[in-house]
Amino acid sequence: MVIWSEEAKRDLRGIYDYIARESKIYAQQVADNVVAQSMDVDKMPRRYRMMPELEDDAVREFSIYSYRVIFEIMTDHIYVLAVAHKRQNIMADDINSKREQ
Repeated sequence: MVIWSEEAKRDLRGIYDYIARESKIYAQQVADNVVAQSMDVDKMPRRYRMMPELEDDAVREFSIYSYRVIFEIMTDHIYVLAVAHKRQNIMADDINSKREQ
């Protein structure tokens, strides 16, 4: 099962809003595709690359369009932590603060 954090939902909403300024249709397509790909992560989560900034085997990511979808492999589910533009500088502390306790 894949669960999206509130922060990740806000990230995706911000991406949608930004793209929607030019095209609501394309914004919806991007958002739908990001969510759809994230829902497949739980089938084989370790096939995705480890997030290099964190060097934690449980925190991984996949790329779609210009974005990184960062997730944590939990015992009974996948937890989507963030969606960030590939050019965004992400620090380990940023991701650690989003992880489930």
